[in-house]
Amino acid sequence: MNKIRFGVIGCGNISNKLVIPSIIDYKNTELIAVASRDNIKAEKYSKKFFCKGIVGYDKLLKLDEIDAVYISLPPSLHKIWTIKALNCGKHVLIEKPASTCYKDTEEMVTLADNKHLLLMENYMFEYHFQQNYVKKILSSEIGKIRLFRSSFGFPLMDKDNFRYKKDLGGGVLLDAGGYPIKATKMFLGNKLKVEYAKLNDDDNYKVDMFGFAVLANEENVVSQIAFGFDNFYQCNYEIWGSKGKIIVNRAFTAGPNIRPRIIIEKQDIRKEIVLPSDNHCTNILDEFTKGIIKKEYGLHKEEIISQARIIDEIRNYSKMEREY
Repeated sequence: MNKIRFGVIGCGNISNKLVIPSIIDYKNTELIAVASRDNIKAEKYSKKFFCKGIVGYDKLLKLDEIDAVYISLPPSLHKIWTIKALNCGKHVLIEKPASTCYKDTEEMVTLADNKHLLLMENYMFEYHFQQNYVKKILSSEIGKIRLFRSSFGFPLMDKDNFRYKKDLGGGVLLDAGGYPIKATKMFLGNKLKVEYAKLNDDDNYKVDMFGFAVLANEENVVSQIAFGFDNFYQCNYEIWGSKGKIIVNRAFTAGPNIRPRIIIEKQDIRKEIVLPSDNHCTNILDEFTKGIIKKEYGLHKEEIISQARIIDEIRNYSKMEREY
């Protein structure tokens, strides 16, 4: 099998610490180039990762030896560079969120469809071994799902972080909020409706800083999700069933060196299972490259569209609540 040759647009922390090393190490991918707007940063990444360092994103997209691009830019730039990449014939792994609104995401997915190219959103936690393990034991351990809960939040970062800048697509809903939404979809399906939502803005940062939502699927099984920037750290989901409960406490950030723990509770029984470590970045690269090789370009279309739709509906619901 030929390797999928990657170009990387953007030199953020995720690219540096996890994605680029995973592209280099994974058997079916090859790193060709990294692009930055800054000459010094491009040269630094070139030397560190033994690849081409390119100044300017357009120049990278014009390279014939690149099959796919990973785009790691602030959310407000996702649409324009995804569309440019698709128009240059490149498959795209886009850092979450796919864009800042449903309309833009729909446009991106439609273009990928028309171009017969793969567009995939980088929620890598979904491909961690622990999620498959939970799905496998779910019915036998807890019975039928009665309630899903999930929280993801963390303390404030550097005030210059793009997450706190409205013009760059900042705000907690587009960032941390996407994870419990995605986790809900993993277990309750894509066809969710927003029953209630509340986003809380911050006058200093001018973006939503914490919030929550109640979602329900077609069988009226409910998900309660919460997310925040200026919060005590939480990174979990909990599934309450007819016979028991499963708790996953490192649901979204179990890196390659972490052995996640799954807690199962039943009547008078509590057991903790330590799972093997796993590289969810390598796993999503495996999914992405298989989609290209098998030409299953529309495989994740519904996932991306439904994610954007739910985010928009939460935002709109919260806006209506404020107006009342």
